[in-house]
Amino acid sequence: MDFIATLLIAIALAMDAFSVSLTKGFTLKNIKFREILWYGIFFGGFQALMPIMGWTAGIQFQWLVSTFAS
Repeated sequence: MDFIATLLIAIALAMDAFSVSLTKGFTLKNIKFREILWYGIFFGGFQALMPIMGWTAGIQFQWLVSTFAS
């Protein structure tokens, strides 16, 4: 999988996590819209970052895996 495909998956995961975070934020009482938005951005950002970190780690360990797999 190339970097563009991984980036698109990361964006899709971030959008999903962002919407879940917003929904959870809207159910809390006495919370400001700014806090709801911050939770969504924070959670969605981590969801976007994780696949990119996995891709980067996979590239780093490619030499190790390629010695066992054809």
